[in-house]
Amino acid sequence: MKRVSLTLGALIALILVFTSCEPEYFRPENPKYKVGDLIKIGDIDAVVFYTTFEGDHGKAVAVKNEAALQWSSSSTVDLGCSNILFGKPNQQIVQNLPSSGPEDWRLGYPAFWQCFNVEYQSDFKKVKWYLPAIGEMKLILKHKKLINDAMKDISGKKEIRDNVRYWSSTEIDGFDVKVCYIEDGKVVEESKMKTNNDPFFRAVIDF
Repeated sequence: MKRVSLTLGALIALILVFTSCEPEYFRPENPKYKVGDLIKIGDIDAVVFYTTFEGDHGKAVAVKNEAALQWSSSSTVDLGCSNILFGKPNQQIVQNLPSSGPEDWRLGYPAFWQCFNVEYQSDFKKVKWYLPAIGEMKLILKHKKLINDAMKDISGKKEIRDNVRYWSSTEIDGFDVKVCYIEDGKVVEESKMKTNNDPFFRAVIDF
């Protein structure tokens, strides 16, 4: 009985020791990637705007790809592009739509098509480059200076600019989506089919 009590006491003591010590985490001294790195994705110049904790993977925004386009040219259907953190699932929803006939997503969703079109692909269902979700777009705006500094020597670069609105792939409903204002990262609603002074698209990728 005494041995059982001693064993139980030792076990309780160990539990108290481990639960009272908060774990310590350390970032690697030489991560493979960091925010602001200029990298190549195939033949595409891009700048890192997010990395994993270890610095092994992350997200990057294409340097030369920006244009004022409609989010949708005709549709007022709620597609279910509701992800606020990750744009890839939103882009996948659009690319799963028909790629021929009057409902061809390449014609109906210009901003998504141009993101897909950053790098040539023959498979219209496969997502590589995509329109960022609102959370990703806010990260890009947060690191605007680092991104612009990284691309300063690239011919044909498109800097992240002040007083410009940028689309996200995050829907609000059948008519509106979330848009970022560059000057303060403010999130506002915008009509998908806006044609007067369209917001711009930026293409991003996971790597």
